[in-house]
Amino acid sequence: MCMIIKDKYIDPLTDFGFKYIFGTEEHKHFLMSFLNDLLELEDKIISITYRNLEKLGLNMFDRRAVFDIYCIDEKNNNFIVEIQKSKQKCFKDRASYYMAFATQSQSKRGDWNYCLKKVYFIGILDFSFDDMRTKKAKKDEKYLTKVQFCDIDTKEIFFDKLTQYYLEMPKFRKKEEELADHLDYWLYYLKNLSQTKEIPKVLADDKLIKEACAVAEFSALDE
Repeated sequence: MCMIIKDKYIDPLTDFGFKYIFGTEEHKHFLMSFLNDLLELEDKIISITYRNLEKLGLNMFDRRAVFDIYCIDEKNNNFIVEIQKSKQKCFKDRASYYMAFATQSQSKRGDWNYCLKKVYFIGILDFSFDDMRTKKAKKDEKYLTKVQFCDIDTKEIFFDKLTQYYLEMPKFRKKEEELADHLDYWLYYLKNLSQTKEIPKVLADDKLIKEACAVAEFSALDE
C-alpha cells in the first residue's frame, strides 16, 4: 500500500529531515555552508568529518548522549547540532551536558597540558525559551542567541572554547524580500520549506540552496 504524500518537501525542522539534508557525507557541503554562515570563525571550515553520534558515560550506569549531528573540522574543532521540535524545559542543561562529552573525549593519556579544541553547540529550536527576555514584547525578534563564558563585571570574553548558539525559529519572521544574507537564506529554508510549493526566486537563484531544495523533495526519496 502506498502512502499518499500531500507536501512537496520534507520538513528540515524534524530529526529525520535535518539529518537527511545536513547529516550525510553526500550532502555535508550543506552543513559546512550553514555553519560558516552562522559561526563567527576567523578561518572558514573547509572540511568536516562526521563522528559517532552516540557517546557513553564514564561507566555502564551513566546516561549516554545521542547527538543529531556531531562532526569535527580540519582543525579538530567540535560541532554538535541539535534539532528540537517540541518544547523542552531543560534544553540548555542538555546542551551543556552534550558539550561535556565533546570536551571530555579530548583527554589524552600520559603527559597532557589540558589544552582543548573548541566545542560549538548549535540548537535549532522550533519553539522559544520562556525564561529569556520575558519582559519584552511578544513580537521580540531576537532569534539568535550566542553564549560564551565572560567576566560578569567587564563583559569581556573569559573563555572562548565553549560556545553555544540558539536559534529560536518562531522568532525568525523575515519575509522573502527581507532576506539580507546567506544565513537568512538558510533560516528561511529551514522554517518555510515544508509549506513551500514553489521555491522563492531569491532561493532558486542561489545554486547551493536550490540543490538543498531538490534533495528535500519527497519525490527524491525511496520508499
